[in-house]
Amino acid sequence: MIGSKGRSLDLVVSSTRPRRPGLRATPYYDEVFALVAAPRWAGSDPATPDRLRGVPLIAYADEAPIIRRYWRTVFNTRLTRTPDVVVPDLRGALAAAAAGAGATVLPTYLCSTALAAGDLILLADPDLPPLNTLFLTTGPAPSLTAATVRDHLLASS
Repeated sequence: MIGSKGRSLDLVVSSTRPRRPGLRATPYYDEVFALVAAPRWAGSDPATPDRLRGVPLIAYADEAPIIRRYWRTVFNTRLTRTPDVVVPDLRGALAAAAAGAGATVLPTYLCSTALAAGDLILLADPDLPPLNTLFLTTGPAPSLTAATVRDHLLASS
């Protein structure tokens, strides 16, 4: 498969299903997302967009794609605010939320340790949290190494 700038890649973990002809994309893992914050942001009422209006939002990009998806899926409404804090990646959002800077939406695999330790709390616990499927992608005839790694990853998930 061809990467950016014409470089060849054997195996890619992609957060979107590649649409290029000839690529083989196999569903690998469903990321589950959680709305989290430090305990200081806990409220006694269920989380709603109105209740969360006073809680700063932390995102990894100005467009807040994960938070927007969460609002649409869980609250059945559009996110009408911009993030108050923008950090370079999800690990930064995790650190900022744990430090008390506000709320963010993270994949549960990234924040499970902080939730278990009490550094973060769930602000909402929806019946159907948003999911994002990750794909293992290879070219039409993957190398033996790429196929072996892909098969190993699929068997271990």
